[in-house]
Amino acid sequence: MLKAENKQEIISDTCDVNATKSVARYLYHLRTITIIRHIIPVIIASQQHRGSQLAFLEGDSLYQKKLSDLEAEMDHRLSTLKLLNRELSEPVPVWDIEQLLQEWQTVKDWSEGPLLENFNLHSHFIEQQMKLMWLLVEKSNSFFVGDIDDGYSGNNQTGSHRNTDSLLIRLILNETPELIELIARIRGLSTHALVIGTCDEDHYTWIEYLLRELNQKKEYFRELSKSLQKYVLRDFPALIELQMQDVRIVQLVQFIEKFVLRKNNIEMENQDVFVMATKIINSQTEVIYKGLDYIQNKMHRDFDGWHQPI
Repeated sequence: MLKAENKQEIISDTCDVNATKSVARYLYHLRTITIIRHIIPVIIASQQHRGSQLAFLEGDSLYQKKLSDLEAEMDHRLSTLKLLNRELSEPVPVWDIEQLLQEWQTVKDWSEGPLLENFNLHSHFIEQQMKLMWLLVEKSNSFFVGDIDDGYSGNNQTGSHRNTDSLLIRLILNETPELIELIARIRGLSTHALVIGTCDEDHYTWIEYLLRELNQKKEYFRELSKSLQKYVLRDFPALIELQMQDVRIVQLVQFIEKFVLRKNNIEMENQDVFVMATKIINSQTEVIYKGLDYIQNKMHRDFDGWHQPI
């Protein structure tokens, strides 16, 4: 009888330990995904600020109001991110948040020097935000839905549940933000060329390089999203929306090649590229949020469901 009671106590203790670990992991993932939700709009606002500041510093007064609004938004979002991170037990190290705040102040206060240096300064600031977001993904062990893979090969798709979830997270929180950043860089440099009325050698070199990168990224992106549709389209129909952006990206590239590249006297409205690119970015950003909803709902289901200890 005593042996039976001891065995029952051991089983009970094991269940308590497993439950404690499960709850701690679940809460950590919720905190992490909350922080990621607040990093994404910081990235988007930073990208818009980069293009707007470039145009404004070149003398286009139409961007003054937009620039002022974006700076107020960025101040608010970064302060909110800092406070939120503190209240959520600091999923992001304090130093990383402080470094972002310092970089933002440098970007905001920039007033002299070659304008393309300003563009590069902004781009580094945005890269740090994206790296921080992906670091959170890796630390969280993919939010209950599989381990992060090191790469993807369309010819080596196993179709396993774990691999599919891993690739979906990579698409949502790595590939899509990188594609958005490529489009945003092209938007900023092309808009600047339109503002000054010419695509000089520096602009041409940068824009042509980024267009090549965008075309390569787009093909990879299309292959990955198409492959994922076989397994998760029913639960995540937003994958179709990503593919629909393919046509818009092609149109954007063709427009820039025709009206911006190699032009010495550009007569197009400088808002044209900005509007075209921003529509694509906004649509892809919405898919990211829908992807986060999908991940979070799956986390809830996995946590609420009964799983035997491994």
